[in-house]
Amino acid sequence: MTAALVQFLLAAAVITAAGVWLARFADGIVESTGLGRLLTGSLFLAAATSMPEITVNFNAVSMHLPDITVGDLLGSSLLNLLILMAAGRFSACRKCRRHTRSARLWRPHSPLC
Repeated sequence: MTAALVQFLLAAAVITAAGVWLARFADGIVESTGLGRLLTGSLFLAAATSMPEITVNFNAVSMHLPDITVGDLLGSSLLNLLILMAAGRFSACRKCRRHTRSARLWRPHSPLC
C-alpha cells in the first residue's frame, strides 16, 4: 500500500504542476491569437484538464472497476461544485469589502469573509 500511495501522490503532483503550466500556456494562446480568456479556458483548458479524468475512467472501465469509475465521476463533479462555491463566496467577500471599506457599514456574517 505504501508504494501505491507514493506513486499516487507523485502522479497527483505531476498533474498539479501540469495545471499551472497549462494556465500559463493558455494565457500565451490568448496573447498570440487574440481569443478571449473565457473562450480559451472553456475550450482548451477544459479539454486538457479533463484528459486525466477521461483516461482514469476508461482504464477503470477496462479493468472492470465500475465503483472507481462512478466514484471518480461523482467525486470530480462534487469537487468542481465546491470549488465554484468557494470561489464565488470569496469573490463576493472581496467585492463587498472593496465597495464598503470606507463606509464600514457592512459587517461579515461568517469567518470565511
